[in-house]
Amino acid sequence: MTLPATAMRTPHGTILTASDEEILARLSAHRALGGAPREELEWLVAHGELRRLNSGEVVGAPGWEANELIVLLTGRITVYQSRQGSRRRVAEWHAGEVTGLYPYSRMKNGVSDVIAEVETDTFIVMR
Repeated sequence: MTLPATAMRTPHGTILTASDEEILARLSAHRALGGAPREELEWLVAHGELRRLNSGEVVGAPGWEANELIVLLTGRITVYQSRQGSRRRVAEWHAGEVTGLYPYSRMKNGVSDVIAEVETDTFIVMR
């Protein structure tokens, strides 16, 4: 399922309602981020939002602008590439991992299909 390179980048998922303290608690318990100083986690809370992705929801596609850091709180996101008529899985991220656009990344646009394989709760920080 390769989407056209002209696809517009739009927010995905459903915003989840939670207090800053609830979000801070979830980030503090996160495998990759939990050891970060409280001040850094508070900065993330102030600049991001909780979102729930539905199973099968497209998170990225070739040509889409890459503009977010994705912290996986639950669920799974898979990256697929289509080449010469076949589609294959090339990467997978699970709860406790971080993917997407890192602060030092030079990535501009996606080159693969990125799909939430199951209902997935994320914390997203936009560029």
